[in-house]
Amino acid sequence: GTLETAFDAGRMGFNPGSLVADLENSWSFENFAIPGRDLHLTSSGDLSIQGGMDASRIDGSFGFSIPELGQLPQQQIDLAAEVREKNARLERFQVDTGFGRIVGDGSINWQEFLSWNLALTLSDLDPGHFVTEIPGSIQGVLSSSGQINAGALETELQIDQMDGQIRGFPLTGSGNLVYRENSIAANNIVIRAGDNRLGLDAVWGSNIDLSWNLLASDLSQLYPGLDGVLEMNGTAAGQSDNPEIRAQISARSVRYLDISAESLQASISSSGRNTGQTLDLSVSNLGRGEQQLDIQLNMLGELNQHEFALRVFSETPAEDMSVRIAGAATFDEQGWRSDLNELALDSGFGDQWTLETAENPPRLSVARSQATISPLCLRNGPASICATEASFDAGGINLGVNLNRVQLEMLNEFLPQDVRISGGLSGDLELSGPMGELLGNVELQAPEIVMTITQLQET
Repeated sequence: GTLETAFDAGRMGFNPGSLVADLENSWSFENFAIPGRDLHLTSSGDLSIQGGMDASRIDGSFGFSIPELGQLPQQQIDLAAEVREKNARLERFQVDTGFGRIVGDGSINWQEFLSWNLALTLSDLDPGHFVTEIPGSIQGVLSSSGQINAGALETELQIDQMDGQIRGFPLTGSGNLVYRENSIAANNIVIRAGDNRLGLDAVWGSNIDLSWNLLASDLSQLYPGLDGVLEMNGTAAGQSDNPEIRAQISARSVRYLDISAESLQASISSSGRNTGQTLDLSVSNLGRGEQQLDIQLNMLGELNQHEFALRVFSETPAEDMSVRIAGAATFDEQGWRSDLNELALDSGFGDQWTLETAENPPRLSVARSQATISPLCLRNGPASICATEASFDAGGINLGVNLNRVQLEMLNEFLPQDVRISGGLSGDLELSGPMGELLGNVELQAPEIVMTITQLQET
């Protein structure tokens, strides 16, 4: 293209203010390294500039993609703008995203500082492009305004209208977002999807003031395989790195695929760092098919150092068993570790096993790829069951158990009424190897076993 300017005799040089351009540019490049990021840019397009410093026109159409962002398809942008005296008027701005379209217009001004006022229209945005399980189509009208003055950013995004459908169920949304003085505010955000509603009000900066409520009356509308009713509400306030938090969670008849729970109740409370948090969780009839368990969990302390008590039990006509574990625990980058001060097992056969008191409590450790427990013994009168070693990881399990005088009366539950067994069982059990290919070694002694068979006669 061409650039023209006039000679300024007073300056003894060219006058930049008289510069007139008529330029056309085309480009195409691949895998351009974005500075400071492990990303690469591929782009091609055309851009033309016509006019002078006081008035000009920009027209262009170009596309770009970032291969490392595999789910983000190529973005195609088409724009046209009239520029007059430090003000640009967008006549045409369209982005074809590959999962919908965004069309905008508005103005950008840089007289004293950069400011803008834009309107955006969303058409047929499909969240299913990113999460295939939740296809849909979203339409909306948004307005954005803001400025950058002396390096300080202020901007507001208003959801004027949002509707459409998610998984065939109607979707609506409203509210606005404001960013000012390193703080973001979400005001009256309300999103409805079918029979489900999320409400949010928040201010997040050096201090936070947050409240939310969720009523999911039909989880099956949100994600395939889900079902049931979920309610959540809570608040968070105070310093952003040390807020006070209160939250309540309640669920009824919830299910994911073949795992279900009749009810779930949870209460979370935190008064800030070094003042402790509490978690109370109760789940009833959790399980798969006829295998149902109830769970109760209580935790007091901080995430990195706390005390806990966990009880898992089942009370059905076929069985009545429970396990209770309690201890002091720590959590850090190496994983979760607990010194157990209580471990009790009720097998459901009338016998109760409790943790043998030791100078050094047994330690349970759970890391990202392995779980281990140090040697421990459970006792029931003269009988004992001791784990000499136990570890579980991706490669399989390694388990050693010693039995001493375990009473066999517990087996009478499964025997015919005219058959009874008594006596003690001792021995060792070793189990190791990957899941599905376990190797075991069993050595048992039963010198005191007595079996009694009573012959029943009709009279």
